[in-house]
Amino acid sequence: MPVRLGLRRYHPGVSGPISVESTLDRFDRSFAAGDLDGIVSLFSDDAVLLVHRQPSIAGRAAVRDAFGEVFAAFDTSDYESRYDTIEVHVDSAYVMGDIVEGLRPQDGGSGIRVYVRVVLFFRRIDLSWVITRLLTGRFAPDEPLP
Repeated sequence: MPVRLGLRRYHPGVSGPISVESTLDRFDRSFAAGDLDGIVSLFSDDAVLLVHRQPSIAGRAAVRDAFGEVFAAFDTSDYESRYDTIEVHVDSAYVMGDIVEGLRPQDGGSGIRVYVRVVLFFRRIDLSWVITRLLTGRFAPDEPLP
């Protein structure tokens, strides 16, 4: 599912850089599985989503509602991520990449393929990493799925 390419920087004093990638892997797996509890557990209490053409979504409860709506409406299993930049500092990190999603309505209607650029910001809390900001934007027109 995820592809790791490009820049990886781990600055002095950083222990366990794999944990950022582990959190990222859990994000990808949770989204593809439509696992609402799994994906929400990765976000901080003060998380903010800045999603293409939508108002800001702030706070873990609002993050739950947003992903809950997506998972209720669509089968999200057709999901592929490609991350080209992962930069980890002592207590913060960011990741940039692309995601391609095939979103098929749960009711069996026609689906669309969306092409998304993504930036995720992480903060280390109690030896684990949480997502504090998720920014997305489409980088190509949506396409109908066959």
